[in-house]
Amino acid sequence: MYYLGVPEKIAQLVNVVGTKRVNEWVKGLTKLKRYTYFSTAYVAGNREGFLYEHELVFPKSFKNHYERTKFDAELLVEELKKEVPITIIRPGIVKGHSQTGQTIKFDGPYFILNFLNRFSLCFHI
Repeated sequence: MYYLGVPEKIAQLVNVVGTKRVNEWVKGLTKLKRYTYFSTAYVAGNREGFLYEHELVFPKSFKNHYERTKFDAELLVEELKKEVPITIIRPGIVKGHSQTGQTIKFDGPYFILNFLNRFSLCFHI
């Protein structure tokens, strides 16, 4: 669930319970070569400074339910690493289709990124 203002109950169901169910399904895949889990850079919450990919440290606080439930979901995936080869990807932002750039959700940081891109094209920056 990607929506920073998501209600807690929905975030819990989609991000945590959903991840738990996918993990259970993954355990039954006998020919699985690798489980690639898309998390988020927001699992860092309000942490600052150097944040390494091998760290999943509970921050002092989270800004919203999205961040907290993504952290909790990633803990479940980390635990599964004992049984399954896993790669966790923590993008800070994803903007649209890999070839066309098209997206159905265009708000927040996407809006400012698009504005800056168009601004730079207008002025050849």
